[in-house]
Amino acid sequence: KNALLQGGANIIEAEVVGREVNVAVHKEITKLVVETLDEFLSPKSSGGKDQSGTVQSSSLPSLNISNQKLPIKAYQRVADAQAPPPSSEKGPSDKENKGISEQRKTLVLLHGWMGDKTEWDEVGYELTQSLDREWNIVSIDLPGHGDSPLTLSEPHNAIRSALNLEMIGNVKTQSKTMKRNSFSVDMIAKNVLQSLSIDHGIEKIDAICGYSLGGRVALAMQRLCSPSYDGQSQKRDMASSRLLDENTAMILLGSYPGELPSTDSETDKSTLPLSLERARRSRMRKDDSLSRKMMAVCNRLYVTKSSLSQNSIQWASFLTRWYGVKPLWGNLQESNRSDYEEMITRRTNALCSRGQEISAVLSAASPARSSQSDWRAVAPDKTLFIAGQLDEKYSVIGEKWKAAAVGMQYFEIPQAGHGLLVEASSQVAEAISDFLLGKLSPSHTGPEKDFTASGVARELPQTSNAAIASSAEQYKAKTAQRNISQSQPRIIVKPGVLDYDMFSLDMVSEGGKKRGVFGIGWGDNSFNSGSSVKQRQGYIISLVSGDGAAVGIGEVSPLSGLHKETLDDAEMQLCTIRDWLASSAIEDIPELDAAAVFSFDGALTGYIDTLYAAVGVSSPLLPSVRSGLEMSIILLASNACRLPLPRAIPKYAQEVSSIRGMLPVNGLILRGESLNISKERVYPSIKVKLGGQTAKGDALSLLQTQQSGGRYISKETKGKVRGDANRAWDEESAMLFAKSLEDVGADLTKIEFVEEPLKQQIDANGEWSMNAQVSRLEHFYAETGIKYAFDESLADLVTLHDYNFDGIASSLRTSLGDQTGCAAFVLKPALLGPELSMRLARLAHNEFGIGAVFSSSFDSGVGLAHTAILAAVSDSSQAKKDPSLYAHGVGTFSMLSGDTLSPQFGSYVNENGMINIPSLARSLYGLSIDEMKESSIMEDSEDFAPDDDNDDDKVLLSDGIESYQAS
Repeated sequence: KNALLQGGANIIEAEVVGREVNVAVHKEITKLVVETLDEFLSPKSSGGKDQSGTVQSSSLPSLNISNQKLPIKAYQRVADAQAPPPSSEKGPSDKENKGISEQRKTLVLLHGWMGDKTEWDEVGYELTQSLDREWNIVSIDLPGHGDSPLTLSEPHNAIRSALNLEMIGNVKTQSKTMKRNSFSVDMIAKNVLQSLSIDHGIEKIDAICGYSLGGRVALAMQRLCSPSYDGQSQKRDMASSRLLDENTAMILLGSYPGELPSTDSETDKSTLPLSLERARRSRMRKDDSLSRKMMAVCNRLYVTKSSLSQNSIQWASFLTRWYGVKPLWGNLQESNRSDYEEMITRRTNALCSRGQEISAVLSAASPARSSQSDWRAVAPDKTLFIAGQLDEKYSVIGEKWKAAAVGMQYFEIPQAGHGLLVEASSQVAEAISDFLLGKLSPSHTGPEKDFTASGVARELPQTSNAAIASSAEQYKAKTAQRNISQSQPRIIVKPGVLDYDMFSLDMVSEGGKKRGVFGIGWGDNSFNSGSSVKQRQGYIISLVSGDGAAVGIGEVSPLSGLHKETLDDAEMQLCTIRDWLASSAIEDIPELDAAAVFSFDGALTGYIDTLYAAVGVSSPLLPSVRSGLEMSIILLASNACRLPLPRAIPKYAQEVSSIRGMLPVNGLILRGESLNISKERVYPSIKVKLGGQTAKGDALSLLQTQQSGGRYISKETKGKVRGDANRAWDEESAMLFAKSLEDVGADLTKIEFVEEPLKQQIDANGEWSMNAQVSRLEHFYAETGIKYAFDESLADLVTLHDYNFDGIASSLRTSLGDQTGCAAFVLKPALLGPELSMRLARLAHNEFGIGAVFSSSFDSGVGLAHTAILAAVSDSSQAKKDPSLYAHGVGTFSMLSGDTLSPQFGSYVNENGMINIPSLARSLYGLSIDEMKESSIMEDSEDFAPDDDNDDDKVLLSDGIESYQAS
């Protein structure tokens, strides 16, 4: 420093350190920064540091809600029933204020999410007039709502959350799991029971009424007070556990009671559990997603310079969208405008003052995380369910429950939606009063409705269990043979822990200027200009060895229009495998010969089939899950061998002596994308999506890209382009396109190939066949001189042969023979799996002398990195023939606004469209999912960048609300 300040010539020596040292240094810096901030944020009157210098958790504001005193409001009979106190007036808060009589029955009212105890004011005061004087009527603020004690929104915790101090470093702050447990339905129920008993002196609850979330809390309270509750042996307050009994009346307003039995005789009962589990996980993921979005907005509003009015506008905009979903809320916004606006004001103030807790409750108390059988614990003749006629979701639930529980009463309020306390308070009060006084007759209940159970499981085309069993046996045989013939010592590793975490990345087009990408996928999806894919979602998975010494990551991200499985389907299989590994003894887990993986000769597929067979699941292994498992096992093996992939593969694979250091990437121009957009890089080749316009328009797109003058294509490659028609054309249209190329003066010698120019070809038996496809493609080549490449046809062939490589190879040999028009196989590891992709690439090079292009499926950086490394290995492998080597299709990183890798995948691609493979491989070596969370988008996966013409937080909160509430 002194030498630099003095000026003049200097020599500075910089030491280059390895990844482990670099990571350790930055972790230490982060730890010290976090500790300093955390100490500053902690209350000065308590806590401190332990001997290691770590801030003790006792100095942090507690997130424990179990001992909170919750405010209540008691409703008293007034002389003039026509003039009740206004809803904003605070009533007596507890027994000391004489709001509760010890001699009378007690009705407890529980509000819903985002509400507070004053939500019941109109109902409460009407009940004081209609019920006998023997009733105490009280409402209570649930934890995280109203005037209950602040936890997450308490300034110390709020700043800590906004600065992300909870997710980094070694500071002993409260974990995400603790937040979730603190605001679970059961924890809220326990807190309410304890506060009512200890703080407010209530000895018995004769009736309890809960709206929405409050209804689920009421059901949980009933279960917790049941003598058969399985937590009876746990230490708990005995007085609070006696507040409810079998005689307590249960009244639920638009509340989820749990999973009711199907009454549809046509529903396939064998597939129903799987269908329900998918729906449950989907709802859980949606709640978590919205919770993260809301928490991100809370954090942003807390740490940026914004006025209270600006914050209010953000939340009011979200609430307007939230309550505008007709199938749930009906005419809430129009039926009583003044009451609706008053509710929006209350909700806005609540979100501004304690949005962190409200966000946390949404996730932790998700219906999908609540007990699914609480409805069974209540006595039907003591139960009333109320729903609005326009509430399509809960009116169906009311009918189903009434059908499943004889004696249970269901009351439907005409022309009302889910907002019953706002638009139908008088009807609600009347129904409650009549029910408690025994005056509610069956004639009050709503009309019968038709309803069915949720959808059944779909049949997905993936590797069959028979094929898995066969592959497992082949793996055992190959392993035994390798033990005899292999000179290298075996490196044995066993996976011990599978973990996964969701990511969600915003997709952009037009050089990042426009949110959303059109034409993603195959078939109709690739030509659909009416809707765009705005987000790419998936899971990053991590496999850790049983001894904890090795780790590998992969990506599971099924793409709609390409994969037939959904993200829910994939997550269910990951969960099953994870749970099996967690519950299995290490000796029961199949062992992996790590070195054998790098030959890509079937050992990897065989091992995964052996592992999946041990799990014992009847459903076939999904392609996206297989792909992610293969990725993670490849890196796990690399880590076990203590070598990054570019060094491990040449050491253990006979066909590879070294791996090329720089890999060429092809750029991509989408259908309908402007050709005058600026590109940060030039590429050795550009792929242009075809088939979305006239033949002449497609020809001009290729021509303009060829003539881009170095703006898109590197001058060294002299304007090489390729097309991708995604089977858009019949033969006449394909010929017209070729003629249009000649008409506009395109240089055909610079067109590398066109992927899948012809529609799916049907043979004489009325079925698709590779022979028919090749025959017509060869005719196209003979007539036009334009080479073709296989993409969709390979996927069809793989499905036809159930992922069996020998069958696939035999079919290709028969179909292709000595044909000359095929330029390349386009291989998608996310669909075919890494090993099958490598084996097909080897087949292309060695037997057909053609190229192998590895292509992404709009993966995140983890999937892209795996694909790029596989491409480099393939291009570096010894080939019996001299195949053409093409640029590879991993340029889709530019269409994602963020990444799961840090530094992002794009940082390894230079200005000439070449990937630095050694550096990229080192970024994956030993990388764990926990390390990724510290530095990537995964934890804040929903915080995307919207369109330029949209308010950031408005889009963040409103995107997908309609489909969300429908679940």
